[in-house]
Amino acid sequence: MEEVLKVRVPTGPLFGDDVDCLNIGEKCIVVNVDGFPARGVKLPFMDFKDVGWRGAIASFSDLIAKGVKPLGALFSVYAQRPEIAKEISVGTLEALKEYNVIFLGADTNKGEEAVDVTSMGVAKDVPRISTAKLGNLVVIPNACWGCINACLRGKYIEHCKRPKPKLEWANIISRFRNKVTASTDSSDGLVASLYRISRASKVKVVIESLPPSNLSEEDILYGGEEYAPILIVSQDSANEIAKMIDGFIIGKIEYGEGVWFRGRRLEERGWEWF
Repeated sequence: MEEVLKVRVPTGPLFGDDVDCLNIGEKCIVVNVDGFPARGVKLPFMDFKDVGWRGAIASFSDLIAKGVKPLGALFSVYAQRPEIAKEISVGTLEALKEYNVIFLGADTNKGEEAVDVTSMGVAKDVPRISTAKLGNLVVIPNACWGCINACLRGKYIEHCKRPKPKLEWANIISRFRNKVTASTDSSDGLVASLYRISRASKVKVVIESLPPSNLSEEDILYGGEEYAPILIVSQDSANEIAKMIDGFIIGKIEYGEGVWFRGRRLEERGWEWF
């Protein structure tokens, strides 16, 4: 982002968030781009179709967390051999079909196996990461929190192969837009994602409880790739929203900084490429 500011290129109204908008009249086209090299996500039990699927889901999930249904997508595939490029492409297309997303085009290049997906939808307004307010509560859905670490131990393999965020989450977030003050997708891990909200909103996030799970606290806090929304909501609607997304109230927003749990500030770490 520093390079963008240095070059002084025009930016969208949500610059620095998970998504950005291109205003068209009273609505905006909400866009996200996401991607990765296959070596960074392809576990031993996965094939290249799964890599393509996960590329699409990574982008869709960022839209869903903002209350936006993905409507169209295009992607770019890199591979050393044509058959691998085909596998990645097929997996990506299968995700588009699953979510009824219109295919808008693709590009194929020779290089290290990788996929990049751009998806888009339409909205009047979306919650940001920088607008959490004091007294708000933290709500998350019942999802596979911490499962990515468990996959390395042979558990929850299907989630890691083909995660499936729910489109109904987008509908609920959009419906309660005036009560959802901030949101983000948890793909970098619960703590890392909450730190993004804490830093952007200049608030302290206090985790008071974790969702029921047979996984360890370490897994849940620092797992990543859940592809589930983290919602910061007003107190008067927190219980209703939690019930509608089959979720939990796990914390609150206070004055201060950082992410805290059981009286201590948690280490800021999560998924990073560099």
